[in-house]
Amino acid sequence: MPKNILVLHASPRLNGNSHTLAETFITGAEAAGNWVKRINVALAKVEPCTACEYCRTHEHQCCQDDDMQKIYPSIIGSDCIVLAAPLYFYDWPAQLKLVIDRLYAFGPQYQIRHKETALLMTAADKDPQAFSGAEKSYELALVDYLQWKDRGRILVNGVNAAGSIQDNPALVEAYKLGFSI
Repeated sequence: MPKNILVLHASPRLNGNSHTLAETFITGAEAAGNWVKRINVALAKVEPCTACEYCRTHEHQCCQDDDMQKIYPSIIGSDCIVLAAPLYFYDWPAQLKLVIDRLYAFGPQYQIRHKETALLMTAADKDPQAFSGAEKSYELALVDYLQWKDRGRILVNGVNAAGSIQDNPALVEAYKLGFSI
């Protein structure tokens, strides 16, 4: 049965390495018959959560009128949410962090619980441990708190200049991961 997959890409560098990784994943997912929507949250206007608690008394609606109002329905309607981003200072980019923080409006017990998820990241750093902070955030916020099922992680280090991911074996893995969902 086809799934609705949402890829939240978070890089302001269009056609960079994380973009290539995400596109390869998408190609695999579509080849398997899934429906895929891609949103580049790096280009979205998303304000930080203000912890005002408005969402807790207004049926999970956020009081802020920004691009999250367009992203929320895509998250709700997806079976699987994939995060695709470059590593920024040992974590994900601020643009993606803003979106993740705004998921607070739903809490763990509401309509975005029990989805599937995957993590696709690239980094210039050659140390595989560089992804530790991002992976821990992913595990705590999405897998543990929201109870999303981790379908896989593809973490590609040692790629910096745009295009340096070409011919990297991780692209084959990204295609396979997309196809398997």
